[in-house]
Amino acid sequence: MIFGFPQQDLYVLECGYYGNATYVLKGDWKALSQLTKAGLIHGDLHEHRVVHLTNWSDEIRKILK
Repeated sequence: MIFGFPQQDLYVLECGYYGNATYVLKGDWKALSQLTKAGLIHGDLHEHRVVHLTNWSDEIRKILK
């Protein structure tokens, strides 16, 4: 699932399973969203990676401010 914030050029790629991560992308999110998680991480192609832990929502709020 993608949540877009085009005014900030931020796109949140979400998979809601505990222990997984939310990826915040910038730019061509359509192309980036086709990559594997490993591709995003090893290519350093994400702006932020937030693991689903107890402070997840606080971290996402900080990024989107």
